[in-house]
Amino acid sequence: MYLLFLQGRGPGAGSDRSAEVAAEARLLAGVTRPTIVNVGANQGQWAAEMMAQIPDARWVLVEPSAACQPALRELAKSRPAQDVQVCAVALGVGSGHADLWADVPGSPAASVFQRPDGYLAHLTDAVEQVSVMSLDDLAADLGLERIDLLKMDCEGSEFAVLRGAAVLLERRAIRVISFEFGSAAVAARVFFHDFWQLLSGSYRLSRVLPGGRTIAIDGYHERLEHFYGTATYLATAREP
Repeated sequence: MYLLFLQGRGPGAGSDRSAEVAAEARLLAGVTRPTIVNVGANQGQWAAEMMAQIPDARWVLVEPSAACQPALRELAKSRPAQDVQVCAVALGVGSGHADLWADVPGSPAASVFQRPDGYLAHLTDAVEQVSVMSLDDLAADLGLERIDLLKMDCEGSEFAVLRGAAVLLERRAIRVISFEFGSAAVAARVFFHDFWQLLSGSYRLSRVLPGGRTIAIDGYHERLEHFYGTATYLATAREP
């Protein structure tokens, strides 16, 4: 178990927010006024830490839960020098509506995928219907020509978000992608191989380790299909 933790996998390995922020901020070094899209912003916990590291960024905070909106609006108000937009919507492959399942309103583990068993089986007590749109459509609505960091922590929807960003990916308009992979992927029926096939041709992949170090993922192997706990992966665009 400890070895898995050191490898950035398993219980607790994907919850070191400071390590994630350190690794992600390094990849934005030297970028003037970067655009950061935080999908699954919850109540702004990650965004607040990243804002302290990169004070000149343009921010889009995407979170469908109604219970999280006051905290996100307050965060935006507290950063008057930064351009912060809050979007109360879920991102997916296309447009529509979905049920958002959680243990309590505003839970950071809320997901559009119902998980009736396993160690997250209790996340069915609170449900709300939310609007869904694609990242391509959101970017078009907001006039985003590029995204310097796409940060995703959306409990199993990460691959669906990327599928809904086909135009942006085709244009190589997303510079860095940060996504989680782990237990939530079981309910979503998604494998790491899906991410590898979609991204590895245009992006270099790595996994975040404790302390903010990273390890390169140079090829696909079945051992990457690790569903117990959560790991954070980074995909950095290759030079065209």
